[in-house]
Amino acid sequence: MPSTNVSILNEVLGPVMRGPSSSHTAAAVRIGMMCRGVVNGEVTRVEVVYDPEGSLASVAEDQGNNMGLCGGLQGWDCSDPRLETAQDHLKNTAKIAFKITEEHIEESTHPNTHKIYVNDHQIIALSTGGGAVTLQSIDGVRLDTRGTRYMGLIYTKDPTQILEALTPKVTANNWVNIQVLPGTTRAEGFLPGRRIVMVDSCCSISAEALEGAPGAEHLCVVPLVMPVATPPAIDLPFKTVGEMQKHAEGKQLWELALEYEKARSGLIEDEILEKIDRLVGIYETSIDEGLKGTSHSDRILGPQSTKYRSTMDLGVLDDINKYTSAFMEVKSSFGLIIAAPTAGSCGIVPGCLIATARRLSSPRLEISKALLCCGLIGVFIATRSTFAAEEGGCQAECGAAGSMAAAGLVYLHGGGVRESITAASMTLQSVLGMACDPIANRVEAPCLLRNINTASMAASSTNLALSGFSSVIPYDEVLAAHWEISTNMPRGIRCTGLAGLAAQPSSGAIQKSLGCGSCSCSKGRIEGTIYPEIW
Repeated sequence: MPSTNVSILNEVLGPVMRGPSSSHTAAAVRIGMMCRGVVNGEVTRVEVVYDPEGSLASVAEDQGNNMGLCGGLQGWDCSDPRLETAQDHLKNTAKIAFKITEEHIEESTHPNTHKIYVNDHQIIALSTGGGAVTLQSIDGVRLDTRGTRYMGLIYTKDPTQILEALTPKVTANNWVNIQVLPGTTRAEGFLPGRRIVMVDSCCSISAEALEGAPGAEHLCVVPLVMPVATPPAIDLPFKTVGEMQKHAEGKQLWELALEYEKARSGLIEDEILEKIDRLVGIYETSIDEGLKGTSHSDRILGPQSTKYRSTMDLGVLDDINKYTSAFMEVKSSFGLIIAAPTAGSCGIVPGCLIATARRLSSPRLEISKALLCCGLIGVFIATRSTFAAEEGGCQAECGAAGSMAAAGLVYLHGGGVRESITAASMTLQSVLGMACDPIANRVEAPCLLRNINTASMAASSTNLALSGFSSVIPYDEVLAAHWEISTNMPRGIRCTGLAGLAAQPSSGAIQKSLGCGSCSCSKGRIEGTIYPEIW
């Protein structure tokens, strides 16, 4: 869904993660971590409810949602290599009861809605695309927070006493705000009929600072789960492509991206560039790892990039194809990736940028600048539309990634803001309406092919834009069309596994042979099976 105050470092270039899906693995980890905070780390029993009309009921196991929740509930982050064992560890080592049920969720506002009971608490949380999350409510009290600040929550019958006791501590503890949340806790739940006082902060909140307030019956600290905290005040230089273009005179797109992210995150230029440089390093390392060949038991395809042949000499496009494939294969082998903007489309940006930069012998700083260009395009997409395949199909994932990559490619080839926007627009126009119908419920096929082919579109759009071709429709209007198409797309082709390629007999046969997608059992799985007759 369209969002506000989107951060390049939070919602676009990341998360750094392991697992098949950013919406269904990384976001679930973050939701689990927040749930753990509600009970101050003392998790004893968990029941997760999925709505059968949403996306999670049909894909949560195979795409790592249950695995992610179990990892987060144990305090593991998105990049933790132990995540593959999270479900077994939760049950057998942590001894935490974990149950999954399906029923209509009245509070559901998104296909990726979770209703989670942790001990005696009820939490409603959303995965909104690309690893982004929203904590919608706790015990019936609405929060709508996106995990970008630390939160202290205090349950009480009389919030006035709490405010009087804690307000003097706001400045001393560098808290951003203290407020009484609207409404009362649900009648049938934990401490019914109570008010919740919320303290939020960019810095960690100590339980000791909240203790001792008169009338407090329960307090907890919910952690920051996104990379960058939201500062107290945000004054963005622009919010649309049109506004940015008016603001762009004499500037490169990467400079505008830096200006935007400084205003959004409160970080200084060097801090942002350092974080971007780290991402470039992960891109290069993981691509090289993928080019050596990868393996994993829960996988449809074996290594593909290792057997790529340039039968037709496509120049740099051969490298883009191979690098895009290699990065996606690292994802499919549970390696370390960057979901930029999503795990399902993670190969496109690095495949385009790293292959091109190596051909051009571009310095590492130039790659970082190109990645910032990609990030700013992603901001506009997330602000006007969505990265979530559960809302917009693969046009929301590969479409967004291809559009971002095209802008970065234009920069690497010396183009300016206008050409970058043109190339981004052309690429996104070319994939409007693309379905998300993953075979065997794995984020692998046809995802790999769509990553490679969308990367090719980004490269072609780069040449077209730098040759003076017109995109005809302004990019802001393309984004409006992108969201309109998303809202009209049938549910079956929005990452539910219910239609398209996912619903064909061969897909079902592969899914049956692979068995469970994200636990360590081997039920129905044929270890290491590849399907040459299909692929």
